[in-house]
Amino acid sequence: MHLHADTRRLPGIPGARHTRWAVRLAAATVAGLAMLATGLAALPAGAAGTTLYVDRSASCPGLGLQAAPYCTIGAAAAAATAGTTVRVAAGTYPETVTPARSGASGSPIVYDADPGATVRGGTNGFTVASRSWVTVRGFTVADIEAVIDLYLAGEISTDHLTAAVRPLEEANEALEDLRAGRVMRSVLVP
Repeated sequence: MHLHADTRRLPGIPGARHTRWAVRLAAATVAGLAMLATGLAALPAGAAGTTLYVDRSASCPGLGLQAAPYCTIGAAAAAATAGTTVRVAAGTYPETVTPARSGASGSPIVYDADPGATVRGGTNGFTVASRSWVTVRGFTVADIEAVIDLYLAGEISTDHLTAAVRPLEEANEALEDLRAGRVMRSVLVP
């Protein structure tokens, strides 16, 4: 847009209309900036119902956004709250993931892995012994035998830990996933 040099008005807009137009433009600009600022502030990492993203190849520290993911699962675990889904890209994550908090009934914290995501840390990859309503699915966990030993020793509970929900007709596949160490627990549903 070009302003007339002598009147400082937009071409084709008379004086009174120009003033109303300029006020509306200024109000719209302020409202737009307020919406942008509010929108950014209203989406903190880990807010209920959000998705946090993790990619081992991302730059650290990351923001948990799809365009700027966290580089560790642990960073997402620290930010996740009830109702949050943590989406983990393929890759090997050399860490033990300890969720900072539990999910809630009907709003679990879900750790959902893309094919090829492996957690290789400590003895079991995820430490969820003191947490509930946490869903871990799709990961390959190194050293699954250590997890079984901890469970048998009574050191971890799977009461509220769901690794996979599968239809009853996939019972054989669920058992094979368990034996292969791809899941820690499966729930079969009719």
